[in-house]
Amino acid sequence: VSLLNVDLTAMCLGVVQAHDQLMSSDETVSSMANRTAALAGVNGDYFEINGPGRPISMVMRNGELMQSPTFYPVLGVTSSGKATIMIPSFSGQVITDSASHALKSVNVYRDASKGDMVLITPALGAMISVKNETVALLLHVADSPGAFTVQSVRSNMVNLPALARQSALVAGGAAGKWLASNLHAGTKLTITK
Repeated sequence: VSLLNVDLTAMCLGVVQAHDQLMSSDETVSSMANRTAALAGVNGDYFEINGPGRPISMVMRNGELMQSPTFYPVLGVTSSGKATIMIPSFSGQVITDSASHALKSVNVYRDASKGDMVLITPALGAMISVKNETVALLLHVADSPGAFTVQSVRSNMVNLPALARQSALVAGGAAGKWLASNLHAGTKLTITK
């Protein structure tokens, strides 16, 4: 057993992902600590071992939601410096001038195959299969958090490549039909999460 006694008022805590993305080959905690010049490192989540390496629960870094919560508890530190363990919930919306739809998750890509809508961001870091889903590629509107412009909407993609400067809405079933009916190239939308 190792014990780490930390004064949170004198230390800066941070979240580091294997190879700085949600999906990647595995990386040891010591490697992540070394490359970020951390004084100590703690494995903070289970992950899909021998697979895509994606954490199985929520990931938030510097106030940015990188992956929405699942049904697992989350260890976190609040903005006031208090440690907390809880099972958080997620609620999001995709809103256009004339319609809105529930957003099930962020970067939990398997939700799309269950007929839900998922926001995929560059933080995912890997290609995913989208054989039976509708995909809307989005460009971020500068200086407007949550605002996007639709680049294209496609239902014939097999794989969505790793994203760099854009995001994507991926949806199956009724949610995919909503995407195809309500979003078109040039559509302005807001995503709340």
